Amino acid sequence: MTSSSSPKPRLLDWLGTLLFIIAFVVLLVGYDPFMRISHLLFGKPGVEWLALRLQSWLTRALYLKGASFTVEISEKVEPGKHYVLISNHQSMFDIVMMGHFMRSHNPKYVSKRENAIWFPSVAYHLKHGGNAIIDRGSGREAIKIIRNFGKISQEDGSSPSIYPEGTRSRDGQLKEFQAAGAVTLIKAADQLEVVPVTIDNSWQLMKFKFFPIPWGIPLRFRMGDPISRTHAPREILALAREDIDSTLNRWRKTAETSNM
Repeated sequence: MTSSSSPKPRLLDWLGTLLFIIAFVVLLVGYDPFMRISHLLFGKPGVEWLALRLQSWLTRALYLKGASFTVEISEKVEPGKHYVLISNHQSMFDIVMMGHFMRSHNPKYVSKRENAIWFPSVAYHLKHGGNAIIDRGSGREAIKIIRNFGKISQEDGSSPSIYPEGTRSRDGQLKEFQAAGAVTLIKAADQLEVVPVTIDNSWQLMKFKFFPIPWGIPLRFRMGDPISRTHAPREILALAREDIDSTLNRWRKTAETSNM
């Protein structure tokens, strides 16, 4: 359940944040040279392999903050199969959680250009790991990049993902979807089923912008039922949003009941 009021940071929040930031920086900086070497030796697959393991370690590092994870995977989702992934977006940690919990599906990302400039490991992976880097100020060019991204991901055997809200929800509330990019991706990767992905409470990790990261956030992650390709692309997007919205509401009602 979201709230506009925030408790004051505790000593445990600050101590856990210090440990997490040390691990976060060591992982990003430490993986960067290995990713570059792996790219020279093995090409894009080398970058992909290391990036997935980095995302897993970054997710595990959240245990240093006392975080817990509830993971739901639909029985209709086949391990190792590739899908178009439509997800809500609450924080930068959504990406690493997706990479960790969906590593057998080899997720790829649509990212804004700024993320591909200076982040160690992250920038290199975005540029050389088969992802889409867009300038949100150039709509036509972004659509072209997303279309190409969908086609190449489908051919390469990866799962292209997109966050149709456009920007992060800073209070956890699901925002309206911007259809253009998501519909373009669904059309471009037309041989892949579409799976809605729901992430909740990651917004709480960033509500103080790292200073500090609150202790003990219960994080939730779900891969819903694949959506049939018998629907038109815009209908698929609407069904994905409906699934995400209903999942968020279900989780929050459960949390509210348990806190009564």
